[in-house]
Amino acid sequence: MRATLIINPQGEVEAMEIAGKGMGRNAAELLRRVQSARFMAANPDVVCPAKWKPGDEGINVRQRLSEKIDEARQ
Repeated sequence: MRATLIINPQGEVEAMEIAGKGMGRNAAELLRRVQSARFMAANPDVVCPAKWKPGDEGINVRQRLSEKIDEARQ
């Protein structure tokens, strides 16, 4: 078995993948996930949606939450 871990600057695991010895891995997807982790580290209130790629915007969690609260109040 082989494992890939993406660890953020605080030493926390952001992503983990474990593959059997016969299963191939996608280097382009690993790179995208590392870029996503770097983006999130630089933008603490932002998360990356599925299929995010460098240059795309992330989702501002605080902004989305406040919008949901405003909608609920109306």
